[in-house]
Amino acid sequence: SGGGSRGELDGDGMDDAFDACPLDAETVNGFSDGDGCPDSVDDLLEVATDDLDEFWLGELSGKGVQYLPPNRVLAYLGGEDTGCGTTDLSSDDWSRNARYCGADHSIYLDHAWMDEEMSTGGDFAPVTILAHEWGHLVQVLEGLRQDYTIQHELQADCLSGAYARSAESRGMLEPGDLQEGLDAAFRSGNYD
Repeated sequence: SGGGSRGELDGDGMDDAFDACPLDAETVNGFSDGDGCPDSVDDLLEVATDDLDEFWLGELSGKGVQYLPPNRVLAYLGGEDTGCGTTDLSSDDWSRNARYCGADHSIYLDHAWMDEEMSTGGDFAPVTILAHEWGHLVQVLEGLRQDYTIQHELQADCLSGAYARSAESRGMLEPGDLQEGLDAAFRSGNYD
């Protein structure tokens, strides 16, 4: 390396003097690029939350429905208090789960599960799961959801797909992202 450069240890093309993570290569995929660090599921969910919020604000205000964003989107680690109880990773109610909680108008995602989905299923997998839960929020805002039914789950999948289509049309997706989302929906679906 020349010009006073200290090196480039991780092979991501960013000079170590400007690389926040000089031993770990940058993930280049359209979000959180440029800091020199691999993307985390937290970075991904933050970007997706902002985009989902903007998408549904535009969609619902165009239909005369008052849009209320979620009070909280939390990737939980266990032990957090919510309107739907305390997160407990040893419980089937909370372990490997994502949910919209109407009691506090919030969305909760098992952090470890979202991280696993991102690592094994690709970066659009956890976004699809978040978008599905946001679909439940939209159902409530439109007065379409009361009790759990398979139809409500499928409709939330459809609403997630509407978001995915928008993200694709706006150039936000990479090749393969739609398949990652579809695979995540099949893996996480509880349609029996």
